[in-house]
Amino acid sequence: MEIIQYLRLLRKWLWLIIIMAFIAGGISFVINTGRPAVFEAQTTIAIGRFIEAPNPDSAQIRTGIDLAQTYAQILKTYDVLNGTIEELKLSMNVDQLERLITVRIVTGTSLLVVTVAYTDPVLTADIANSLAAQLVKKSPSNLTPEEKAQITFANAQITDLNKQISDSRLQLDLIDKQLKATTYQSKIDTLTGQRNSIVDQINQATASLATFSNTIVTLQQRTNSIDIIESARIPTERSGTSILSSTILGGIVGIFLAIGIA
Repeated sequence: MEIIQYLRLLRKWLWLIIIMAFIAGGISFVINTGRPAVFEAQTTIAIGRFIEAPNPDSAQIRTGIDLAQTYAQILKTYDVLNGTIEELKLSMNVDQLERLITVRIVTGTSLLVVTVAYTDPVLTADIANSLAAQLVKKSPSNLTPEEKAQITFANAQITDLNKQISDSRLQLDLIDKQLKATTYQSKIDTLTGQRNSIVDQINQATASLATFSNTIVTLQQRTNSIDIIESARIPTERSGTSILSSTILGGIVGIFLAIGIA
């Protein structure tokens, strides 16, 4: 009996439900078609290079995560934003640009995700990439001339030491062959002395090699260094709800309004 009553009520107010659905859906369609499409692009920035280390230190990881909070704030400072405006010759001020940007930190990591929402898809990606580049410029990631010189010198020393170690090992092989071929004690003593001296040279060269290698690693894997690990790509679809979805949702809202009125 109740079902019949509901059916009668539905038939009585069906015209209102249909009209309200069309009106609400139409309003939603007009609003969304009149609103410019917004596109989103994002770039990902890593704080610290401990991930490249074979045995990353937990303190470095913790510091990198803490520094991510700081760099998230630095990215929205005047110098960084104005640098992007000047680089791309944007027709907006710093405050307008800041409203286009969202910065979030991936939970439990030192990764910064910078998202830009704008009406021009190409410029959206350009802004995101420029902001990341500006942040790198403002960070101590770039090596000083002295540090670059240290790395160049260390690399040259490593090359020389590797050659020295290789030549010394060839000499060892030759001495070992001579030791096997001789039975004279005096010659054995001479060759043994030469062999021990070469072994000492190899050990010293190996220790120096480790020192120069550590110098390079220390300079290149600083905790507060910044790297762009994923550049922004030009978005091909608008962000948010599509016009069709918004229209359907508006129609559904209209149906519920009609039911409420009825």
